[in-house]
Amino acid sequence: MGALGHPHAPQWPLACGLLLLAAGCWCGPPMEVLHVDGQDRRYLLDVPPDLAAPAPLLLVLHGGGPDGPAMARRYTGFSELGAAEGFVTAYPEALFDNWNDGREGPKLRANAEGVDDVAFLTALVDHLLETEDIDPSRIYVVGISNGGFMTERLACSPLSARLAAVVPVIATMAETLLAECAPAAPLPIALVAGDEDPLVPFTGGPMMDGDRGVIASFDDTVALWRDHNGCTGEPEVELVDEVDDGTRVRIETWTGCAAETKSLVVEGGGHTWPGGRATFDFLVGRTSQEIEMAEVAWGFLSRFWR
Repeated sequence: MGALGHPHAPQWPLACGLLLLAAGCWCGPPMEVLHVDGQDRRYLLDVPPDLAAPAPLLLVLHGGGPDGPAMARRYTGFSELGAAEGFVTAYPEALFDNWNDGREGPKLRANAEGVDDVAFLTALVDHLLETEDIDPSRIYVVGISNGGFMTERLACSPLSARLAAVVPVIATMAETLLAECAPAAPLPIALVAGDEDPLVPFTGGPMMDGDRGVIASFDDTVALWRDHNGCTGEPEVELVDEVDDGTRVRIETWTGCAAETKSLVVEGGGHTWPGGRATFDFLVGRTSQEIEMAEVAWGFLSRFWR
């Protein structure tokens, strides 16, 4: 059934409760399958009940690692926000636990095997437009880490003509993509990074000694989008520093742009989701509590139509 009110809620809650009791794990609605380029590709879909139609669609691209859609669903809070704000959330799944975001390296199997994730995500958008009551002028993407790099690749692809706005988080861009990036039109974008990220170097260069490719610096990535969006003026600057957690957020909104262009630098922040639960800080750096990332991202995205 294709309407927003269709039953996307089979009897998984009871099964999940039993699994949680038995194994202490998390699970959610079952993965859905879309056949693309001879492969079965999977995604989670959250369609809130009683949703006004047509509704916005948010694609949330997970970071690298297993159980990516479930982790992103649990960690970001977008499904709960979608229920409150009235949007559909899709969590697509990468093959081999990583998106082919354009980086090249021995640890990047999706790239080595030529996985076309742009084609998959384009097909997913087409599929959801056919099966759900989605507003085609309000399609958004948020990506985290590897998913943030993939968001940048989408923003440089022909699909960008259909995206209303994007937010890549704790990511920059594959260095090779800097010269190749060709958005179809100016695109609203808010770029987010921690300047003490131990995994994605803020100043660019090799990731993990080159095993995970070479990336552009955050400043060079922002400069690319300033150029593509035709920004001619200096930025308006806002500092958010209300919580004593060793971080503050510097928000720059560039002026004279054909499409809104923002950068949010979490000063003192690591490879973490701002506003999320602080875990393994000794490995990934500080988690800022200065902003709630999901709310900030949706507050930005929701102002734009294509």
